[in-house]
Amino acid sequence: MTDQTEAVLTRSTPTRVEPREKHTSTQLNVLCFHYAGGAPTAFRTWRDQVPDGVELTAVALPSTRPVGGRRVHRTIESVVDYVVEHYADRMTGDYVLVGHSMGALLAYLVARRQVDQGLEPPAGLVVAAFSAPQLDPLSIGVDTLDDAAFAAALARFGGLPEALLHRMEWLAPLLPTVRDDLRMCERFRFVAASTEFAVPTHVIGATEDGLVAPDRVDAWREIGTDVTLSFLEADHFFSGGAAHTFRDTAISKAIEFWGRRGTGRAPRILHRKAS
Repeated sequence: MTDQTEAVLTRSTPTRVEPREKHTSTQLNVLCFHYAGGAPTAFRTWRDQVPDGVELTAVALPSTRPVGGRRVHRTIESVVDYVVEHYADRMTGDYVLVGHSMGALLAYLVARRQVDQGLEPPAGLVVAAFSAPQLDPLSIGVDTLDDAAFAAALARFGGLPEALLHRMEWLAPLLPTVRDDLRMCERFRFVAASTEFAVPTHVIGATEDGLVAPDRVDAWREIGTDVTLSFLEADHFFSGGAAHTFRDTAISKAIEFWGRRGTGRAPRILHRKAS
């Protein structure tokens, strides 16, 4: 199996990974939400890089089977319901939500659900490579393109290697999950919240993103009262060396938000785990 094929399988296979038991020594929980068509394995390199006292959970979205399956939930709202119920034990005390692409929308909506329902809000929110939720959703033709055209559209913004466009027998079984996820994003319609969104939020854009333009990233400033932005020299998936920069930026901001939280539980000096 080539490295490029590995990348496609990592981005497209909805592998189910159950949350690990919550460690009693955990001081901060970081819940991570992957991109469309992705899986918890998108964050497989992150766990060994978080400092002591920080527990990272990659949220798993249920699918009917590991490869070639469909998402169990078909709307963003029902996914939020699932996350709030099944990850409730990770969203108490000090926790931060991190989302990449579709995961950014999910992380924001989970945070807003917590705020709107008067539940424990996250200490912070880190979102990357996704348009501000109040804007009209982007569309790449999820319901109009055949598999070949759909795969070509994904390749244009780095969703899969162009070399694999000639191997549709490999790609076709993986595309239904990607379509399900993108369809949920395209059908989402923003409803203004009745409660002010004061969760500290950091937005990470990518200068070479072929899908999300900078002005759509900048519009995140309008969703809350404490929003900051930064841009990395990267494509939509933070490929290559940018993956480490994205990871380190997200973890650093999560710890910064934790330190800012006025809970009376000041963070101790943390030491990075050995790689």
